[in-house]
Amino acid sequence: MEKKSHLDKKLARLAAVQAIFQAHHRQQPLKDVMKEFEQQEFSMVLDVMAVSNLSRPFFETLLVGLDQKIHEINEIITRHLSDDWTFERIDSVSRALLQVGLYELLYHPETPAIVVISEYSDMAHAFFDASDASFVNGLLNRVARSARPDDFDLLPQNG
Repeated sequence: MEKKSHLDKKLARLAAVQAIFQAHHRQQPLKDVMKEFEQQEFSMVLDVMAVSNLSRPFFETLLVGLDQKIHEINEIITRHLSDDWTFERIDSVSRALLQVGLYELLYHPETPAIVVISEYSDMAHAFFDASDASFVNGLLNRVARSARPDDFDLLPQNG
């Protein structure tokens, strides 16, 4: 049952990132995109077999929560950018990964920070080359270590 739950959430995360990307790209309200995803049975993102494994409640939790906290999340992203970068310069896929990932990291402490970082970093590697994916990983990691330092206390130290 544990593996199914992990797959359920992994697919919900992917669908949430796709929905955020689509809402931004189309300049539509997120609630409209959510409704479209559900009406189309997520077929625009996942094959039929995967849809049956997707956690719809977790998908909705991520998007409804993010929709409520989007300005706060975007401010956090902006604060963690180097001086020569702006929020607008972040490509829309990376932005969606960061937005959903940071929402889960900050508002779902039941998921260990290292799991959140790993899940969204894995998605970034599926979309990008190593340098672009490391941007997502690095920003998530910096915020996680600041916001949830206890999650890292038990990890072995490098060096």
